[in-house]
Amino acid sequence: MRLIRCHIENFGKLSDFTCDFSEGCNTICEENGWGKSTLAAFLRVMLFGFRGEGKRDPLENERKRYTPWQKGVYGGELLFESDGKQYSVRRTFGSKAAEDEFVLTDPVTHLPSEDFSEKLGEELFQIDAGSFERTTFISQNDCETFVTDSINAKIGNLAENTDDINNFETADKRLGDLLNAMSPSRKTGSIRRDKDRITELKTQIRNGQEIQNTMQSIAAREKAVVEEREKLAEELAELQAKQRELGVYKDQQAKREKYMDLRTKLAEREQILKDAKGKFNGVIPAEEDLRNCQSQCSEAESIRRAMELSAQMGNESSCGMQYEEQEVEYREKLARLKTLETVQAQEERRILRERETGRKRKTMFAVMGVLLLLAGVICFVLKQPVLGGILAALGIVALGAMWFVAAGIPGEDAVENVEIEDLRAELVRLEAERKELSARQKARSEERDRRRREQAAQYEQLQAKIKSFFDRIGILMEEHPEEQLSQLLEYRRDYRNALTECQKSEQELKTFEKTVDVPRLLALKAPEGEESLESLTEEMKEVSAQMEERFRTIRSYRDQLSSLQESWDNVENMQEELKTLEEETGERLKQYELLGTTKKLLEEARSSFTARYTEPVMAGFRKYYTILTGTECENYQMDANTKLQVIEGNMPREIGYMSLGNRDLIGICMRMALVEAMYEERKPFLILDDPFVNLDENRTRGAKRFLAQIAKEYQVIYFTCHGSRE
Repeated sequence: MRLIRCHIENFGKLSDFTCDFSEGCNTICEENGWGKSTLAAFLRVMLFGFRGEGKRDPLENERKRYTPWQKGVYGGELLFESDGKQYSVRRTFGSKAAEDEFVLTDPVTHLPSEDFSEKLGEELFQIDAGSFERTTFISQNDCETFVTDSINAKIGNLAENTDDINNFETADKRLGDLLNAMSPSRKTGSIRRDKDRITELKTQIRNGQEIQNTMQSIAAREKAVVEEREKLAEELAELQAKQRELGVYKDQQAKREKYMDLRTKLAEREQILKDAKGKFNGVIPAEEDLRNCQSQCSEAESIRRAMELSAQMGNESSCGMQYEEQEVEYREKLARLKTLETVQAQEERRILRERETGRKRKTMFAVMGVLLLLAGVICFVLKQPVLGGILAALGIVALGAMWFVAAGIPGEDAVENVEIEDLRAELVRLEAERKELSARQKARSEERDRRRREQAAQYEQLQAKIKSFFDRIGILMEEHPEEQLSQLLEYRRDYRNALTECQKSEQELKTFEKTVDVPRLLALKAPEGEESLESLTEEMKEVSAQMEERFRTIRSYRDQLSSLQESWDNVENMQEELKTLEEETGERLKQYELLGTTKKLLEEARSSFTARYTEPVMAGFRKYYTILTGTECENYQMDANTKLQVIEGNMPREIGYMSLGNRDLIGICMRMALVEAMYEERKPFLILDDPFVNLDENRTRGAKRFLAQIAKEYQVIYFTCHGSRE
């Protein structure tokens, strides 16, 4: 049995990846994160499927954990050989097992093969997935192992019929659960509960006579409390009669007080109405007339303010202001023009002086230049060239100075001033605007005078109407009639409200007198020895509380009697139940002993079965231990359950107490010993996912010897991330 090639479409981080396998040791050495563990998991999943399908955590649920990072088809192909025949298995995985697909073909004929089913790993290795991971599949940091029933069956050559040994743990657990459920010593055991019930029944039966005596005592106490409650009920009835009588008096008294209140309220409101009416001089004006007069006052005030504003605007009209502004501007620009003309005259005189001076200098330099040139010519004629050259040069310089002076003389147009011309034009424009504004101001003044006359006439007319209204209601008009009218409106509202309230009180009093016998109310007298309703109510509450307390006591007694009566009625039933329960408990004890004996014999049979191959497994362990460490394993022993222990301090110790490196080493040796015992002829391939990572340097060298040794008999797929462990 060996692997030939695998191709991964998409699995975890691996995509479109192909790997060929040869016989012997196939070492895959890649750095951390490359995907070695993912490739090892792919080989296991192609044979046995995913682990942890029901887990929610993606790290524990392999189907979720290895879902392709880059999407695409989830799965791949595995080509392997078994019994000299090659097979190709293709699997694709969905989000759940029901969506998975499995195809097994013959790579030579490319026809489907029915030699194996979807349980490919179990049929090839004749062990379940858990046993595979405890033997031929050694993953990093999980080298320890233990013997499962499937491993026991395979070692015992029972692979063709493994139901008995494979079901041992199920049967043993079931027997243990039955024994625990029936246990006479555990609180949850059915036999223990039956015994407790028997004790309880015996106690209740013994207490039967005491229950009867208790019932008689409680019945006597109940009768006494009932008599007390009846007396309290009579007392409460008397108090209620007094309360009703006093309530009738209180009700009549309340009606009389209400009648007196209505009369008092009517008198008060009549006085308020009289006071409100007295604020007028015999005539109460209508609210509409007051508001009309108030509107006339507002209109007259508006006209008065408009007249004042018009007068003010007449004094400060926009045309006048504009005229004044233009007058100021005209004067400023006229002054500016005179200043500029003065400056221009001064500038013209200065330029004339400069021009005269420049002409004189120009003439002087011209005469000097001509004389110097003539002197130079004469010197040349007299054959004095040096002096002639100097005089000629000076003559040229003098002519040049003449030209420079001529250039600096001001021209004829130097005294022109554009601003003066602009100012003169602006003054002409301003003069025209002043005349136009003067005409407009005069027209507006005439219009304002006309409007003032109209407003004055309207104002006088409104004042006459307002005075006429005040004369009509008999009130002298004051200086500010608006405030006077507002006050009158407030008085008018007070009068109206007082009249409404007075009429309402009169109606309430008339209605009361129609429905109630007023003379009888006025003749009402208080009963002698009157108690207050509050004191009667408090007394009734106290009596009611006492009655309620007696009622609760009676109910408690009756509940006790009911419970005791039920217990008394059940005594005979308890005796019958006790008899039946004692018989059933005896039978259960016999069953419990029989199950215990069965479990013990089953464990002895299993130990006897496994003891037959303990020594071959231990021999294989010693062999591989010696290969790995280079020493003999004299301090290890294995019991009949294939459990390995180390002897230290003359006492057997659990392997779990040892260091991580030692536990890994022992687990690797134990796995190889089990594989050797399980597969004597048909050798499987081995998958080692860097199992030597926790070994020290010396034992790492032994691990290399170990790999070389097992590669002689097995095909090994070995993953590592470090060259020192190749």
